[in-house]
Amino acid sequence: MAAVLPARAKYSTEEQFRLAVHESGHAMVALAVGFAKNATITVRETFNPRAHSNAGGETSYELFEDWVPTENSLLDRITVAYAGMAAEQVVFGDRSLGSGGVDGSDVERATTIARRLVASYGLGSTPIFIKDIESLKDSSLPAAIEEEVRQILDAQYQRALEMLEAERDQMLALARDSMLHRSVRVESQNGADLPDPGAAPDG
Repeated sequence: MAAVLPARAKYSTEEQFRLAVHESGHAMVALAVGFAKNATITVRETFNPRAHSNAGGETSYELFEDWVPTENSLLDRITVAYAGMAAEQVVFGDRSLGSGGVDGSDVERATTIARRLVASYGLGSTPIFIKDIESLKDSSLPAAIEEEVRQILDAQYQRALEMLEAERDQMLALARDSMLHRSVRVESQNGADLPDPGAAPDG
């Protein structure tokens, strides 16, 4: 007897557009900060309603080599992780739960990087080692360290918001294209795709 495949449900047009906006945010910020050489956005029409989670949209990257990550490159990674959520806020004025809820989610990645940066890598305002990166996951940290983590996360989320607000029309155009074609690849233009309010001024 042939296996019975689970019935697929279809995202509404509005839901597909939200997925496309979310992924466009990731792609645009990733290229702008020099995280990736190119990004491929995929937006799906259907999903398995019985699944624990569904990736209705995703962005894959061809990354620049970063064998010796710095404080700034780690902050860039946090900004990229937050960019999907920030894109939803810019366009819709609210955010879906698709950025969090599970290990490997955007918010979990951002939080993990920030905690490692401050409490393990010694790249916070005070260079300090509290725990190795594996032990940090389920550990509480001193209140002052947790507050610094919160400040880092807040700053990078605001950075993503400002970058995407400045290029809202470009983001909307990319989202519509992604929704129409289901898969769209965008290339880096030397990191100049978006203004970065967190970048150092020229001169």
